[in-house]
Amino acid sequence: MSAFIKTFDAIERVNQCDTPERVFHELLKVVEPYGLTNLMAGTMPSPHDKRAETKRHLWAERQPEGWMQRYLQQSYVFTDPVIRRIHGELSPFRWSEAPLSAAIETRQKLIFSEASEFGLKDGLAVPIVLVDGTLGSVSFGGGGLVDVPTHAMGEINLIAIYAMGRAVQLRSETEHSVRAKLTTRELDTLRWACEGLTMIEIGERLGISNRTVELHLKSAATKLGARNRAHAVAEAFRAGIIH
Repeated sequence: MSAFIKTFDAIERVNQCDTPERVFHELLKVVEPYGLTNLMAGTMPSPHDKRAETKRHLWAERQPEGWMQRYLQQSYVFTDPVIRRIHGELSPFRWSEAPLSAAIETRQKLIFSEASEFGLKDGLAVPIVLVDGTLGSVSFGGGGLVDVPTHAMGEINLIAIYAMGRAVQLRSETEHSVRAKLTTRELDTLRWACEGLTMIEIGERLGISNRTVELHLKSAATKLGARNRAHAVAEAFRAGIIH
C-alpha cells in the first residue's frame, strides 16, 4: 500500500469518528508501529495560567498510570522542554531534540528522568496551529528511542493536523449540545465552582442563597451525567463549556 493511500485511509477513519476520544484512538494506531504507544493532545496553556487551570487545555491522554497525575500536580507543563519548543516550532520533532534552558536545566532533566521511570523514554511532538490561531499539539511517547523515517514524519504530521481539526469540530458540537441543556444560572455556578469558590462564595457572587447554589449545581451535574460537583466541573471542561 502506498504512503498516500495509507494516509488517506487514516484520515478517512478519523473523519468517521464521532467523539474526540475515538479520534485520538485512531491517531494512536498510526504511530504504534513506530513504538509510540502513549499520547497527550490539547492546546498550550498561557504562562499566566494558574496550576488548576492547566488541565482544561488537555483534550485527550493515554499515559502510563500515575504519570499524568504527577505531571499536572508538579505543573511540569510550564518548564517541560518539549512544550517550550512547541511554542517556537511548526514541524514535528523528537523529544530528545528539545533543547534545555540553562536557567531551569535541573528541573527539565528531572522531567525527562521521571518520564523515563514511568516508561516514557522518548517521543515525538507535533505542533499544530488551529483554525482560530490557537497553538495546540499532539505528543506521542514510547519506551525506546524514536526512530521514525522522514517520510513517515510527514504522514504523521498531516494526519495529526487533520485529527486535531476533527476534534475541534466534535468538541464544538458537544459544547453547543450541552450548553443548550444548561440554564444561565447552572452555567454561572459551574464557572465559579471551577474557580474553586465555596457554596457561600458562589452565592455571594450571584446574589442567591447557598441552597439555591446547591440546587443549580446538582441540576447541572444531573444534566452532565456527573456524580458530584467535581465530576460536573470536569465534564463541563471536557465539553468545552468552561474555558
